[in-house]
Amino acid sequence: MHNVDNNGELFGDTKVKSVILHWDQEIKLELENSFDVIVASDCTFFKEFHESLARVVKRLLKRSKASEAIFLGPKRGDSLHKFIERIRETGLNYDA
Repeated sequence: MHNVDNNGELFGDTKVKSVILHWDQEIKLELENSFDVIVASDCTFFKEFHESLARVVKRLLKRSKASEAIFLGPKRGDSLHKFIERIRETGLNYDA
């Protein structure tokens, strides 16, 4: 959040915001299907959260072929592979 606040002027007319998101809690209705892009970093390590994370990403992304979620993180064991399985189960497309 701090980086978005400090660099807000660099985004010009583009509205950018950062929020804390608890994957296993109910999402505010105004957030559902409202994001063109979601960027997440280092959040696929714990397999017990994969289902919640995949589900919340699906609920947040706009229903458009142009919307996407970008996940960044190191390769650790099979956690990325397991997360991709969960993504597949939600019906989302992926490219690794």
